Amino acid sequence: MIKRQLLALLLIVGVLTAVTPATGASAASIPRAHAAVVMDHPHFLDKTRFLLHTGAAFYAFHHWVIRVWQQGGFKKGAKHRVSNIIKAGIATLFAAHELQVAYNIAKKSNSKTLHAIIAPVQKLLSIAQRAGSSLRHGNYNASDVQTMSHDVSSLASTAASAGIPIRDIVTPIAGL
Repeated sequence: MIKRQLLALLLIVGVLTAVTPATGASAASIPRAHAAVVMDHPHFLDKTRFLLHTGAAFYAFHHWVIRVWQQGGFKKGAKHRVSNIIKAGIATLFAAHELQVAYNIAKKSNSKTLHAIIAPVQKLLSIAQRAGSSLRHGNYNASDVQTMSHDVSSLASTAASAGIPIRDIVTPIAGL
């Protein structure tokens, strides 16, 4: 089970590393055709990018925080409690980062659909940043996790009413 989670985490990090441009890249180092797309069309595939970032945030939060919390993994005396709390903190901070990226995409977008989701994403982002920092330092507060769980549900219902349903789809990875 641990091998599967570690492999999934490494796969996510590998994909994100491969997709993210290197820091310090100047406009001169970007190929001409790609530079035109980036500079002339800042809203290029904004809904798709928003969904990818919120999906990554939802996955990390759901699998390493909500599921563990529902199974009682954060309660005193629970097996691997400290490691569960630390993993939850890291997952929450990752989710906060992904939500920040999604928020920036939605804010800069021309899409009315994405503009309708800005307020719930911003609220969830502030809670996730506070709770992630607390969890990462080993301080577990049940009300933070409950609040985040409620706000994730609220965001999901707002997104669904705006035409962007959020569903947890289990996708098997070959070899696991």
